[in-house]
Amino acid sequence: RGGFSATNYKVCTRSQRLAVLKVCNSYSLQEVEEQAACQAQLARTARADAQVCSPFALAAQQQTGTAAGAQDERFAAQTSDGVPALLVSFVPGRAADRVLEGGEVEPKALLHAIGRQLAQLHGVALPPPPQQPQLRSYERAGCCLLGGHVKGIYLQKFSEAMPEHAFVEFYRPRQKELARLLEEEQPPQGIVHGDAFLDNVLVQLDEGGAIASCVLVDYEDVCVGPLIFDLACCASGSCFEAKTNQLQLPWVEALLVSGLSC
Repeated sequence: RGGFSATNYKVCTRSQRLAVLKVCNSYSLQEVEEQAACQAQLARTARADAQVCSPFALAAQQQTGTAAGAQDERFAAQTSDGVPALLVSFVPGRAADRVLEGGEVEPKALLHAIGRQLAQLHGVALPPPPQQPQLRSYERAGCCLLGGHVKGIYLQKFSEAMPEHAFVEFYRPRQKELARLLEEEQPPQGIVHGDAFLDNVLVQLDEGGAIASCVLVDYEDVCVGPLIFDLACCASGSCFEAKTNQLQLPWVEALLVSGLSC
């Protein structure tokens, strides 16, 4: 199975544990380490009964210039042709968009379950400052390239490539407002998935057709960023009715209120 930026292989470890080998085709080794560090922090702080997509750590290495016993946790390796890869836990289930398209679950029930997953992720405590550099900031990467939009990088690219296009005039004031809001309002930040669309959620149904598990996967865009971005991203990609392309406020409400019970 493959996506835009990774090729995934289902494998079985020597201990008979199912896992997924992710070959991260368009990322540097450092970027993959940063992704895995965020996932590892989620796995360390998740409830005991929570199902999360966690990375397998490689053999730890002694950090230079640190106290005795301090270790540098690593997750990524490189293939023979230099492409970074890592091993993550296998999460059973089917893509949420397929389940929804098949009419197997009600949209509100699905958005409620996804909202709970996002609330748990957003409640993850950041590690102490010495470890935080390992968690990338949205200003540098991840979060669907939010940092590049805030800095005006894409406004410049769009303006140069299609200066007369109506989209540029549509985008320009919104880019400026986005930058202003993040600078002046300073919304709460934490670990965000960064790409919380339905095809990045795996769902399992019980015998009665209810949602038994709902797990976020594909953490290529994970980073430390504004928590509200995940909600906006999920709502924009999941809360519009397909036939009419109209925003369904009851679905948005199900997404938002689900975190209150976490």
